[in-house]
Amino acid sequence: MNLAKPATDPDPRAVRQHQGRPRWKPSPALISLALSLILFSALVENLLARGWWFALDSRVLALMEKLTRPAGATVYPYVNAINAMGGRLAIIALMVFMAAYLCFRRQWRHLFIFAVVYGSGEGVMLILKAIYHRARPPAPLIQVQGSGFPSGNAFTAMLFCGLLIYLIGAQATGKGLRWAYTAVGGFLVLAVGFNRLYLRAHWLSDVLAGYLAGFAWLLVVIILVQALWPVRETPAPPLNSPPEG
Repeated sequence: MNLAKPATDPDPRAVRQHQGRPRWKPSPALISLALSLILFSALVENLLARGWWFALDSRVLALMEKLTRPAGATVYPYVNAINAMGGRLAIIALMVFMAAYLCFRRQWRHLFIFAVVYGSGEGVMLILKAIYHRARPPAPLIQVQGSGFPSGNAFTAMLFCGLLIYLIGAQATGKGLRWAYTAVGGFLVLAVGFNRLYLRAHWLSDVLAGYLAGFAWLLVVIILVQALWPVRETPAPPLNSPPEG
């Protein structure tokens, strides 16, 4: 005699409760954005409390003064060339070239990201400088104006190089090519930051704040565009039916 319970169909409600809703997992972009905002906030809080960043800024400035004395005219032309590369005219020329390239390739989504990043980045930098309004280091080697925190050159360098790395990474096929462009972009970002320190136009915290703010704003724009303008995946072609017979 079979005493087993008869098989019954599972309750659909129980199945849904068992499966549950798909868990939301933060993307690497969101994690990076949160981390950059946390670091920027911690940096600002430390400066407002006159913490250890003040002592570190003074030490780095003293180190830059020592580097400029023996180097003199030997290193200054190279540093000045990097300063020109990060200038407004050079950035505008690169922006026009990049926009023309994206138009030629008809990559409208990337062109939209490019336009939003630079169209809003200038405003974000002006707002941040107006909020904090920090004085620059004394006796800079170049003529500078306005607030020093955060560094506008570091902000722009991070925006431009980060955006190029993002656009190239979306198109490059090999990992080696992606790493090569990432290394070149990272070197340029660091070179611009060192340039601002060497010329005594910014404190170290100004440069780091520019990096963090530029990286955070780039991620904000990319995340919003990806949410509002998702990439449509091309459906796979149907499989051919097997031959008859």
